[in-house]
Amino acid sequence: MKTNLFLFLFSMSVLGYSQSVPNKEALKYLDLATEKQFSKTLDLDSVIICFNIADSISPNNALVLHERGLFKCNMGNYNEGIIDINKSIELTTDDKKKEIRYCNRGLVHMENKRLDLACKDWQFAGKKGKEYIVKYCK
Repeated sequence: MKTNLFLFLFSMSVLGYSQSVPNKEALKYLDLATEKQFSKTLDLDSVIICFNIADSISPNNALVLHERGLFKCNMGNYNEGIIDINKSIELTTDDKKKEIRYCNRGLVHMENKRLDLACKDWQFAGKKGKEYIVKYCK
């Protein structure tokens, strides 16, 4: 299992997410997935199942895709996770949320030794990416 390098940004990105997932049933499963991630007995399959149900109820929801993608990446499934994160960025219209998603994707790329891609993402992440650019992109 990979380190939880970006769990802090992950948890910050879900604050106030009830507005981003208007379907209450999908929100229930997103909440459940988030809760299960931080339980003492982490069951990877049940977390993914909850994310998948939320996605099936509210397809193409940028927040659901972003959180599921981060979880997949954090559990070592970079290829599948990055697909979800890419789609979430495409679907995001709010600039602040988009900056968070670029910053998180940059962290995922860095974790997977793709600093070139990470630096590009942090350029789009505004203030959130600036400290990473200074520290890692020379």
